[in-house]
Amino acid sequence: VFWIKIINMGKREYIIFLALGFELVGWVISLVYAGYYFDKKMGFSGVGVTSGAVLALVIWIFHLMKAFKTKDDIK
Repeated sequence: VFWIKIINMGKREYIIFLALGFELVGWVISLVYAGYYFDKKMGFSGVGVTSGAVLALVIWIFHLMKAFKTKDDIK
């Protein structure tokens, strides 16, 4: 169970979650800004910003799945 793994983690493993959180913030900020720029350039109202936010979450979730799969394969 995922929550039991989180409870039994050491301090070093919390750095992984911290890094993933910063990565999410970076993806969201950069792709929302790119979407804002796209909206401004093309004259849309919010389509690019919404698409950027959704794309950032999708990319982050795929990376999250890959990171945890790799971590489980190492053990």
